[in-house]
Amino acid sequence: MPETFRRLGTAGEGIERFRTVALDIPPEADNRRIPKPLEHGPGGGARGAG
Repeated sequence: MPETFRRLGTAGEGIERFRTVALDIPPEADNRRIPKPLEHGPGGGARGAG
């Protein structure tokens, strides 16, 4: 998932085992696009389904 956020202009790291990410979002990043992968995950599906 961190690569998804790099494409949006952020930096960060993740711990997959705990499904956790930490993001550094600079002021020039496209803040409108960042929440979508957080809500839907890298595959675009709803989180927690399955």
